[in-house]
Amino acid sequence: MERRRRWAASGRLPPGLAARFTLAEQAVLALVAAETVRRKDCRLSIENMAAVAGVCRSTVKNAIREARRLGLMTVEERQITGFRNDTNVARIISAEWLAWIRLARHGDPLSNRGGGPHHPHFEGRGQKRDQHAY
Repeated sequence: MERRRRWAASGRLPPGLAARFTLAEQAVLALVAAETVRRKDCRLSIENMAAVAGVCRSTVKNAIREARRLGLMTVEERQITGFRNDTNVARIISAEWLAWIRLARHGDPLSNRGGGPHHPHFEGRGQKRDQHAY
């Protein structure tokens, strides 16, 4: 439950789009947005997305189906042979969502640009650092 809330509150969906989805579906779409920032598309399997976002498979499928219906993303199904398939490729096509990701990337505390555990101003776990220690 905590993981799901953290993903949903990550700010990777514009508020207008997020209002159309449940908390669990927002977590899935936030994961798709994070993968899009890292790799330009999302190639995770349904099971992997469910595990990372802290939701079940059907929630992942429902979120992606609804996002496709609203014209927010496309899904390319990759068949190899007969009954064998590779993971689907989900791509965000919504101009509003892509602009939101582009703007949010500059202040993203999870990005490698700073603010992480190796950043000099990181204090970790909410503990206050004693500035007057000798």
